[in-house]
Amino acid sequence: MNSADEQRLDELRGRYRAGDANGVISRCEAWLSARPAEPRVLEILGLALARANRVAESLAVLQQARRAAPADPQINYNLAVTLQASGDSAQAMLRYRDCLRASAHHTDALWNYGELLRVNDFFAEALRCFETILEHDGPRPDIHHRMAVCLAHLRRDEDADAMFRRALDGHSSEPALTHWEYAHFLLSRGEWATGWQHYDERFDTTAKTSVRCHPFAFPRWQGDNLSGRHLLVHGEQGLGDEIMFCSVVPELADEADRLTIACQPPLARLFAASFTTCTVLPHAPAREPARVGDDIDVASAMGSLCRYRRRSIDEFARSADGYLQAASSDVDRFARRLHAIAPSDERFRVGLMWRSNPAHGVDWGERRAQRKSIPIRVLDRLGARPDVQFFSLQNRDSGTDAAWAPSLDLIDLHDELLDLADTAALIANLDLVISVDTSVAHLAGAMGAPTWILLMKSCDWRWGLESETTPWYASARLFRQPHAGDWDTVVTEVGLALDRQVAARREGEAS
Repeated sequence: MNSADEQRLDELRGRYRAGDANGVISRCEAWLSARPAEPRVLEILGLALARANRVAESLAVLQQARRAAPADPQINYNLAVTLQASGDSAQAMLRYRDCLRASAHHTDALWNYGELLRVNDFFAEALRCFETILEHDGPRPDIHHRMAVCLAHLRRDEDADAMFRRALDGHSSEPALTHWEYAHFLLSRGEWATGWQHYDERFDTTAKTSVRCHPFAFPRWQGDNLSGRHLLVHGEQGLGDEIMFCSVVPELADEADRLTIACQPPLARLFAASFTTCTVLPHAPAREPARVGDDIDVASAMGSLCRYRRRSIDEFARSADGYLQAASSDVDRFARRLHAIAPSDERFRVGLMWRSNPAHGVDWGERRAQRKSIPIRVLDRLGARPDVQFFSLQNRDSGTDAAWAPSLDLIDLHDELLDLADTAALIANLDLVISVDTSVAHLAGAMGAPTWILLMKSCDWRWGLESETTPWYASARLFRQPHAGDWDTVVTEVGLALDRQVAARREGEAS
């Protein structure tokens, strides 16, 4: 490329930086009509097309530029950025790798690639990217936060704690998000009192978390005396979170003069049947918040209750044995239904939940839900057990997956599970619940039902790091992936444990 061409390219870059996408597009197309394989012109055209929201055309042109100059780091970088923006993380990661293969210290590629590695649980590899940036380019905003999360998952606790503190010492562009991640680090390690303090900074993180808190115009409850007062407790996160945090409700109901619970609609009937002295209202913070009266004295988001009532491991014992129950009429209805479907009362009844639902409106929610979930074909390896009858606990969204587990003799009732009160009534008729980390696991544990919870390697903070038990639910047993993605080992362990459980029951009946 001669000096005149370089000057033309500089002019195009200037127009692009000034925001004249359409002008750049027309000039690039004119240039390329004579020299169609010029990679730098193709690159600028691709970027301009992306800015003009012509994404498919942009990707095609940037791919053409890459074919003309396959080892060019900047072309690979720009293609990766465009792929990432379009939602194709896998291809973006490959192109970032191509960029870094040619330019190992390309800071922006290291930053973006490291973050994609981090959010997909490749923590060691992500950490190396961030360490390379620090070594060759120095610190940049939020690098300490990202490194802290990686270090936490790699169980380098002292380094992670120091890095979180460094981030919160003026090195985080989103302190609330750093508090949120630091809280998870502390709570997963049983540092309850300090962890809850950081957790209470979560309300400014709504763009990147599942927190959706309605701004009720009442004073915030801060753990003080509730005698003679009316407390509003309102939901802010997922169904499982609301179930877990409402473990505190029975003791608060005893302390307060009145207690109103505003919860997600699928929980309303269940909570009304369980917390009989409370008023229960359906509540969807972002769509249709609960209509409460003006006689509320103080209010608390559900996730803030534990700051004042679960500050040590001993305080969890107040609710660990169960606090939710299905309505007796619903339990009887499902008892009749199960008897009609499977008349034998001798088989061990096991409920199965294999798919986790994503946090709606959160960009990472779908990816994490997929990693929490077990493909039904893997669970099918539990196989036919003559002494066991399996029941699906999936709702309408994924109940038909049961068709792909023919060996389990899995009875599907998804059309009859209209809310979690129905699911609770079904669980009350079972001997055991086996579930991935989703609301049904919390529901079964909160009912005090025998529950086995199957966890991904980098599981949520609430399940701790290594134990087979959890302070939240005394009846729960945790089965953990030994390696990321290894559900085969988990299902094998569950099968052996299920055989032991059935044999123990058989021996008990014989004696």
